[in-house]
Amino acid sequence: MKAMVKNMVQVKVYSSGELARMYGVNRRTFKRWIEPFLNRIGKRRGRFYTIMQVKIIFEKLGTPPAPVESK
Repeated sequence: MKAMVKNMVQVKVYSSGELARMYGVNRRTFKRWIEPFLNRIGKRRGRFYTIMQVKIIFEKLGTPPAPVESK
């Protein structure tokens, strides 16, 4: 029996724009969503959130849906 492999979102560094697109919202909405958790997330390093920050965002907002790969 073959194991089913789910499309999973990769945990890596992302910009706020990339994360917003993953959640299907604009950047302003995404920033509003993470605002209550900024003390835990911390400030970005330059343009990107670190892997640890992305893990916290996924924990607080839920993991975004995996992109559907076209055949």
